[in-house]
Amino acid sequence: MAPPATFLKAIEEHRCFSGTFARGYDIATVVDPALPPFSVFSVNCRDCLTWYAGVARSALPAKTTLDALATEATRHSSAVRGYDDALGGYHAGGGGFWLSAVYIRSLQAFLIDGRRSRAMGSDLDLLLQAFKLGVMKMPDPGMVDPSRYVAQSVHLDMSQWRGPFTSLGAFLASPAVHARGTSNTSSVTLATFQSAVTAVAPVTPAVPAVTATAPQGPNQRTEGTTCPACGEVVRWRPLLTSHYLGCGCD
Repeated sequence: MAPPATFLKAIEEHRCFSGTFARGYDIATVVDPALPPFSVFSVNCRDCLTWYAGVARSALPAKTTLDALATEATRHSSAVRGYDDALGGYHAGGGGFWLSAVYIRSLQAFLIDGRRSRAMGSDLDLLLQAFKLGVMKMPDPGMVDPSRYVAQSVHLDMSQWRGPFTSLGAFLASPAVHARGTSNTSSVTLATFQSAVTAVAPVTPAVPAVTATAPQGPNQRTEGTTCPACGEVVRWRPLLTSHYLGCGCD
């Protein structure tokens, strides 16, 4: 499916952060009173719910549906911004909740905005709810564990977004991320997933330290001497988990 470039450009320039769209309306549009109305398909931003973009039905491939146009608008926005997955809007499962979230694989991180449903929990809580309900795909089975995330608030200016990003450091240093909120920014949660589990290397038991002190008493033997009975050198020898000072007679 290939909508007109002007429609896709409008999608790219809309600055709500998730870049997700729902089906809009099939609108009968009049631009010239002397001509009959023509059909315009529209899509609606799932974040702000107030912004629409439309395209003449005749400019779309045959049999294009409103749902297909919304899916293509979301796919295009995600590709331009470097998102690997994105969702937005209202979700009916689990009693219903609002959540916008995107996943960026190169950062191993999610950007989350659940401000309309924060009475139900934190942004991270809502993301985990989305995983459990199947609303959003879970790239790693460990992503249902909240202890494996580092979460912080960031302020995004989507007019300065220049994705995709190669690393978390590059993202945080980019013009899109601000230390403080402004009239041009939106506050979201950055949740970085800790995918690497620290490997514990096998431990080789150490040989117990041996104090080279010869036993005391009448049968005392000195390390390094030769036993007159067997002819072997007296030295420290292993015995199960310990050592003893002896020769071949022992």
